[in-house]
Amino acid sequence: MDTHDQKKGEVVLVSESRELLTELPPGQIILFEQYRLIRRTWWWVLLLAILVSAATWYYVTWNIEPEFMATAVSVPPRKSGTPLDNLIGDVGGGLKSFSLSKLIGKRGVESGYTTFSVMTSDAVKDSLVAKYNLYDLYEVPRSDYPKVLGELDSRMEFENDLEGPISVSIYDTDPERAASMANDVIRYTNGFLQELNRQETEPITKFIEKRYDQLKAEQGSLAAKMQEYMARTSIYEPESQLSATATALIEARVNESSQRAVVNMMEQMLGADDPGVAQQKTMLRELEAERRRLEGGTAGVGPSVNALPSALVEYAKLKQDYEVNAQLVAIVEPMYQQTIFDEQRDIPQLLFLHEATPPVKKARPRRSIALASAFLGTIIISYLMIAFVAWSRSLNERYRAYRKIVDQEVRLQVQKKSSSST
Repeated sequence: MDTHDQKKGEVVLVSESRELLTELPPGQIILFEQYRLIRRTWWWVLLLAILVSAATWYYVTWNIEPEFMATAVSVPPRKSGTPLDNLIGDVGGGLKSFSLSKLIGKRGVESGYTTFSVMTSDAVKDSLVAKYNLYDLYEVPRSDYPKVLGELDSRMEFENDLEGPISVSIYDTDPERAASMANDVIRYTNGFLQELNRQETEPITKFIEKRYDQLKAEQGSLAAKMQEYMARTSIYEPESQLSATATALIEARVNESSQRAVVNMMEQMLGADDPGVAQQKTMLRELEAERRRLEGGTAGVGPSVNALPSALVEYAKLKQDYEVNAQLVAIVEPMYQQTIFDEQRDIPQLLFLHEATPPVKKARPRRSIALASAFLGTIIISYLMIAFVAWSRSLNERYRAYRKIVDQEVRLQVQKKSSSST
């Protein structure tokens, strides 16, 4: 009797517990189920995490070869741009009146590429692949070019500071090779930058050379015109020549007038046939000829007085053109020489601030980080699985309760139909 009452009480207790569970919210039921599973499985989760961590330590220690990291730091030159850019900028600022930008075609302020973009380009990486035979080093087939670049990218790190320094880090199993590769990245970058600078400078050099030759030809033409003009007009120094011509012409006219007066007086006194009068007339004709030579500009003293206004205008124009062209030649000639010099020399675009040296300590893998990641990752994944199992169980229990209710309703409907039919 006591045993029967005890079993009946347990059944009542279980039914009451189920009724209590059905009254709880689904989220709270899942939470309780998770807590129950955690209490039952925490020891196994901890043991699994320890085993996974031990396996990770073994794999990292015996299967992954340690790599060393070497870093090279460089800075651009203190003055940006090539010497050609600086020369054009310095000269162009002070000679705006000569329209220098139109004369030589000044370059734009912003370049189309940066030093950092050249450093990270495939051209630099190709040079490293060729020099260090990275296909064999990374065990990559020579036909798989993207893969060898991917392997190299995974071992390269770049850092570009806004204040100037550019650093490149290389990971490699050989510390000396890592340092050599880091330094070669900067050297190859300088080489490509120099070649790009040469390609940019060459068309500018050709343009300036063409303009320089044109100015020299114009200078020679203007010099020939000046020489022909001086020979034709006898004008060399108008300021001094005009003064000398005027003095000589006044003196010639005074002498001519005086001699004419003497001839007239002697003719009246001695007659026109007198030898002395004839001699004085000869002297008068010589003075007249001298005066005409001075007026015509053929006396060697100065220009023709009759053509003086137009000659002075022509002289002023020729002199102005000659002097302006001479100033342009003086501007372009040193720039032309500078472009040739820039094209023939190597201009370092990056300067070593710190060359890479073979590192002593390995950089990766870090076993402590690997162990911590394996331990925590195992625990997190395990408890995520526990949460999923708890959710699945709760869902199954609710589904079974739902099916039970549906089955009871079906049985009740069947009983009602059978009772009504009887």
